[in-house]
Amino acid sequence: EKERRDLFRLLASQKKIVILGDGSIINPTALQRAKTLIEKELSRREGLTLSELKNLLGTGRRAAQSIMEHFDEIGFTRRIGEGRVLR
Repeated sequence: EKERRDLFRLLASQKKIVILGDGSIINPTALQRAKTLIEKELSRREGLTLSELKNLLGTGRRAAQSIMEHFDEIGFTRRIGEGRVLR
């Protein structure tokens, strides 16, 4: 387990992966693609729910939630009620 965590930290420091707040990992290119899709979608309307994000990204609820929480943490989005908006 420690070796795995050390490897993930090394890969994150080399910007080969991004470690999300819940400990899950994502490819930086995939995260950027998600950011672009979210930005494009939110430029057309007020907010985006977790369910809508899940459908937009074609991913599961847990992954969508981890991604959205990451974007909240870095200041890209913020939560309002059940949805997210751009900051």
